[in-house]
Amino acid sequence: MENNSHRIDALRFVGDINNSAERMVCDWVNKAQIHNSQELFIQISSLGGKIEAAFGIYECLRAANMPITTLCAGNVQSAAVLFYLAGDTRLVGLYSQFMIHAIGQKLDGLITHAALGPFIKSLSKDIKRYGDIFKERTQAGKSVFDVNKCLCGGEAYIDAAEAFRLGLATAPPADHKVPQGAIWREVF
Repeated sequence: MENNSHRIDALRFVGDINNSAERMVCDWVNKAQIHNSQELFIQISSLGGKIEAAFGIYECLRAANMPITTLCAGNVQSAAVLFYLAGDTRLVGLYSQFMIHAIGQKLDGLITHAALGPFIKSLSKDIKRYGDIFKERTQAGKSVFDVNKCLCGGEAYIDAAEAFRLGLATAPPADHKVPQGAIWREVF
């Protein structure tokens, strides 16, 4: 007898974007695929974290062979915006907000002139990657947002309504409900 149930795997992610988070999200996606999930639903509340881990999460989710819905539940900031942008459908709560700011990295110890060149090159490439992803994923928006201005030194707080106008969210702000019957995993 064939099972025609529509399996939705759901993840509630609350915390920092780091290497452990990247491993956990990618493991969760792999397990969902092994269990023949037809859809992923991810509720995100994060102040951001490591940009390298955010790129890894984005690529892992985009490679999943199923529809993905992301929900901004409170705040999605900094590197977490890339995590959110991986969704095919991107929902935003009525009172949620996003924050985008300059990309930077902590430097340890003495920095020589010779060491700055590769560091600046790496930052420039990260700014380009983030900007390209943002532009690609928000191209359906009614307004254009200069994300590179923020990534190079500015800062912007984007409320739920503006997120929809910009194409960051793909649906108007609402009190979104999680899918019934979803199989949940929580990460804090």
